[in-house]
Amino acid sequence: MSKSNEQRFIKMILCVGIFAMALWLFGVTHAAGPFMVSDPQIGVTSYAVTMNGSTEEIIAQDLGDNTTRLHYDLEGTENGSYDCSVTAKNVWGASEPTPFSFSKTLPESPSVLDISAQ
Repeated sequence: MSKSNEQRFIKMILCVGIFAMALWLFGVTHAAGPFMVSDPQIGVTSYAVTMNGSTEEIIAQDLGDNTTRLHYDLEGTENGSYDCSVTAKNVWGASEPTPFSFSKTLPESPSVLDISAQ
């Protein structure tokens, strides 16, 4: 391999490596929100998630071992209390709804701050 071909090859490997690292970093930061999840189930294709009266159809997450689960991103959820229900669905219909409640609250600000030598 000539010197110029070696340099091009090294540049290509570096570019591919940087691109792969960027994809990995995007994936790590993008999947960082809290999630509503279910136990693994067999035969479920989707879930209907109802939060405070609004329903959204969620494709079941395939776990690769003939099971699926609910994996619903709650990242954009506003502060407050939520009454939810979830039904599992497949080609034959839907399960009975399972109720679920949660609250999204931020912590209080620290009330006392001080300087310490330790």
